[in-house]
Amino acid sequence: MKYSAIAILLIAWFTRLATADPVTLQLKEGYLTVQVTLNGSFKGQFVLDTGADVSAVSPSLAQDIGLEHKAYVNAGTAGGKTINVPLTAIQSLSIGEHSVSLEPVVILDVAARTQGRLGNVDGIVGSDFLRNFIITIDFAEKQLYFGDQDMLAKRLANGVKVLAKIEGGTAIFLPVTLNNQLTTRYKLDTGAAVTHLTLADAKQLGFDQGSDGVILEQADGIAGSYDTLLFDLHEFNVGTTAPVQNLSVKAYDTPYGFIGSDYLQHFVLTLNYRDQYIILSSH
Repeated sequence: MKYSAIAILLIAWFTRLATADPVTLQLKEGYLTVQVTLNGSFKGQFVLDTGADVSAVSPSLAQDIGLEHKAYVNAGTAGGKTINVPLTAIQSLSIGEHSVSLEPVVILDVAARTQGRLGNVDGIVGSDFLRNFIITIDFAEKQLYFGDQDMLAKRLANGVKVLAKIEGGTAIFLPVTLNNQLTTRYKLDTGAAVTHLTLADAKQLGFDQGSDGVILEQADGIAGSYDTLLFDLHEFNVGTTAPVQNLSVKAYDTPYGFIGSDYLQHFVLTLNYRDQYIILSSH
């Protein structure tokens, strides 16, 4: 009898943990940020970024915590350039009641990555953290939910299930259709304020430098400036969802495209890394 009571208490505790109160997000300039706690005591505002395979911490916060440089690695950036960045480890990265120990973690000037639009940003919560949970992001309500199978069932009841191809255990690639004529796979990237096409896809759709309605722009990244094309897509959709119309997008020299927050904010997004699918449901 005593053991049955303990089992009931444990089940209740795990249920509470899986359906805990939502975590408040901030949405500014198309970027989602969330407050995190590092190593139990150091707090910071981090970009919530499904497009980042590895989480990151700013140099200033890394110094405050006393994180050691364990190695260096070349990392790709927008425009096809690479930079050499240090790697470290974090004993615990926590959002609300949910914590994960992460290694490696990149030490990166995240404010430069977001081109200074967010002011002081302390890091990035990447898919190396998010893949450990069932996550729902409500862009309209600015809420982050850690869920369970019951939450998945509720989302599926009024949403569209989209099968994903997950590479390296972290990168979510989804089927997309551009202007109802080109179907390919793009990476899900909540850390991109704007949806990006590859130059090859843009050209195939008739959007090239000098074409009507196409603007050439210099974008600033952490590895320097690079050329981007700006134009409006008549239709963009993921899986079998209804298309979002007249989406202003960018194209640059990249091996694959990115599904950005400008598209995703039309939906409630649920991520299920383990079973390799997402759900896009109405607000």
